[in-house]
This record gives sequence, structure tokens and C-alpha cells, in this order.
Amino acid sequence: GTPTDPEEPVKQLFPDVSKKYWAYDAIQAIYQKGIITGYPQKNGPPLFKPGNSIERQHVAVMLTRALTFDKVEAFKPFNDIPASHIYFNEIKTVQQANIFDGKNGKFEPKEFLTRAQMAKVLVEAFDLKETKKHPFPDAKGHWAENYISILYATEITTGSEGMFKPQKNVTRAEFATFMDRALKYKENNQ
Repeated sequence: GTPTDPEEPVKQLFPDVSKKYWAYDAIQAIYQKGIITGYPQKNGPPLFKPGNSIERQHVAVMLTRALTFDKVEAFKPFNDIPASHIYFNEIKTVQQANIFDGKNGKFEPKEFLTRAQMAKVLVEAFDLKETKKHPFPDAKGHWAENYISILYATEITTGSEGMFKPQKNVTRAEFATFMDRALKYKENNQ
């Protein structure tokens, strides 16, 4: 059977993401679309490291694997991303698409993405427009409030214990879940 064969049992891809894990289905879906590959191990299958915070460079890579972007900005090289950087093209693409700006001429590839930054990145990348008032007290008056409202309206975020937690780093499992929801939303609202 092929991987799309419903009769074929889906094997556990990543040893560190069990079938009982809350984000298992989203991680599987994103993996099957070729958006994530995990961390290769010397011997044995790759690890996903779901609880790790996601790095900005990995967000750039996942977005460029998932979507096609128009160039809306002139290319502005980042001081810390030489042409030899493993993800140079992906980072150049998200900068030209006006999804990532960087800080003081740097992209900071290994910096972690906060939930507020993620809201902006996903709204820009998926070109989401729908909006309704979010219920999160900790997002009121926040710089990303508009983006958070849009993610809430599209049901890509439901919040966390009644809060949005904008300053918290996004984990790899959370980002996979948000990507999966955003892709499904895009498919259903073309």
C-alpha cells in the first residue's frame, strides 16, 4: 500500500511523538506534505523534538515548503545570513515576501519565535483577513493584537487556558499544529 492507502496502518514517524501525543495528527499531516523532516539521528529514525521552542530559521523553511510567495520587497541581505547559510534562499524568500523583517539588519536564525510573532507571520504568510474580537485579556493592547484577532477568527488559535500568552515561545509541536490548521483553513476558504 501507498502512504495514502487508508487500510495501511500509519507507523509512528518520530520516536519522540507517540500516537497519544496531543499534536500527533498535525505533526503527521505536516510531515506527509513534506513541510517538516525532523532532526536526523546517527542511528535510527529522526526525532521531532516537539517540546523544543521553534527557531526562526526553521519557521522560514517550513513556510517556504508549504506555500509559494510573491516578491513584494527588494532583497535586503541580513548581516548574519551569508549566501553560504544553509537556509539562505528560504530566509531571502520570506524577507522578500514581507513576512520576516529581522532586527537591526540581523535575521537571528536561531532565536525562538514568540506566539505574538507567530501570529503575525501566519497572518502575513497565509494572507488571512477574517477578524472577530478575541477573548484573550493578555492580548489587549498588544502590538500583535490585530494578528491575534485574525488567528482567533479563523480558528487557527483557540488560546491556552483562556489566554494567548503572546510572549511565550512557540514549541515545534504548536507550530506544526498552527501550520496544519492554517493550511486546512486555506484549502477550505479559497
